[in-house]
Amino acid sequence: MAAFAHSAPCWADVQLSDLEAGKRFYGGLFGWTFRAGDGMPFADALSGGRLVAALAAKKDGRMPTAWGVYFATDDIRATVAAIREHGGRIITDPVRAGRAGIVAQAADPGGAVFGLWQPEEREGFEKQNEPGSFCWTEVHTRRPQEVDPFYEKVFG
Repeated sequence: MAAFAHSAPCWADVQLSDLEAGKRFYGGLFGWTFRAGDGMPFADALSGGRLVAALAAKKDGRMPTAWGVYFATDDIRATVAAIREHGGRIITDPVRAGRAGIVAQAADPGGAVFGLWQPEEREGFEKQNEPGSFCWTEVHTRRPQEVDPFYEKVFG
């Protein structure tokens, strides 16, 4: 059985204009430590030696700094199809993230961006429900009449 049920938040990351400053900030705030991210251009954040998030340098300085959440799926292509069917849009088609898994980026009908994660070697958060770990995500929208049913239809 997968570590995360379909639709469960399973990962979070943030893209920063200054990765080293971000590591100092979040390291000081949460006590996180960091390691190079599996040959990818980011840093894994660890709490008590367990994965809790990732920090990455922005590729495009015009993009705002914002945390992103990823929802688990056991069939990323079917989830992408459901997103399209129910009024969302795909920003980045599914792509392999090394041996870790398959990732895609999408937006709901109100424009809120989120990720999808189909795990292979990396399930997602290794630490949950403890200090220093992810605990909450929510969407703020001016279009709840479209957005609420979207999430219900796509993720159940």
